[in-house]
Amino acid sequence: MADHKDKQDIPEIIKQFLPYLERMPDGPTKIYIQNRVIPQIDWYNGKSIVKQRRFKLLSVVTVLLNALIPVATLLTEYEIAIRILIASISSAAVAINAILALCSYKELWVQYRSSCELLKSILYRYFNCSGEFHPIADQPDQCAQLLITLCEEHFTKEFQSWSSTAIQNSFRSTPPSSQGGGGEPLPQSPDSTDS
Repeated sequence: MADHKDKQDIPEIIKQFLPYLERMPDGPTKIYIQNRVIPQIDWYNGKSIVKQRRFKLLSVVTVLLNALIPVATLLTEYEIAIRILIASISSAAVAINAILALCSYKELWVQYRSSCELLKSILYRYFNCSGEFHPIADQPDQCAQLLITLCEEHFTKEFQSWSSTAIQNSFRSTPPSSQGGGGEPLPQSPDSTDS
């Protein structure tokens, strides 16, 4: 987040937290939010958008290909080329459906969106001293500990989910890189330079 020179360069999902961060005193909690929680929210948001677009694009292509098959069958009397076209369209639709199933775009889209929204909710509750933060609102250190605990529990649960998926996929004959979830990179840690 510190890399952004101008507020115009900051993604919308992050801008919503800037007013809260500007009012926060400098310290470990602010650093944790800026360097750990907000980058994770941004990562989940970006991945969710990519998976959603891929899922919808491939789904629309499949629907269109399947819709062409009955129309093309009306022309089967004419030439062998039409039969080859029908077989090709059908094969392409089957292949795209297989890709959708293998890559789990829909499941990953929903999982990433859920994680993004969960972390946003935790931050909003923290910043507004509501929910589980309300009873300890006058104890900033305990609020910070609770924030870190909730976020890290979620990160740990996500990592365990990806680990178990990777292990399950390693026992299948298909390489993990083509399996949904198993080949998907883990969310970036704040120390990671990969994007």
